[in-house]
Amino acid sequence: MKRYIENKNFIPREYVIQKKSKEKKDSKLLILLLLILNFLLLPKSINKIKNYLSKNDSVEVVSYDIEVKNSKQEEIINVLDYINEDIKAFNFSNNSGTIETENKNTIFYIEEETNFKINTIRKVNDKAYLVEVVYE
Repeated sequence: MKRYIENKNFIPREYVIQKKSKEKKDSKLLILLLLILNFLLLPKSINKIKNYLSKNDSVEVVSYDIEVKNSKQEEIINVLDYINEDIKAFNFSNNSGTIETENKNTIFYIEEETNFKINTIRKVNDKAYLVEVVYE
């Protein structure tokens, strides 16, 4: 019907041409706006994806740190369990240290029943012994 109206000059030809050109301009403008929006929003969405991926990696590292802290706390608790009344002094850091005792049986106890490995034993005086140990 439109063509019939256009062809019979019921509507001026210039008006029809002008209307079509305006539709093309509007569609071009709309496409241009969509492209601009795409270029503005695309980098943000890519950054969000990168941040999401990097956050997933960091979560695993945090859980590893918690496990390390728990294992260190367990080591400290285990070391403290070995202290008894026969030990006069106990210096311990970085999985090694010294134990001062007056009883030879305590030295045997340290070697056999604990997780300490004796490196050296020195006699400080007639009654006291200084034992250098490493925690395994």
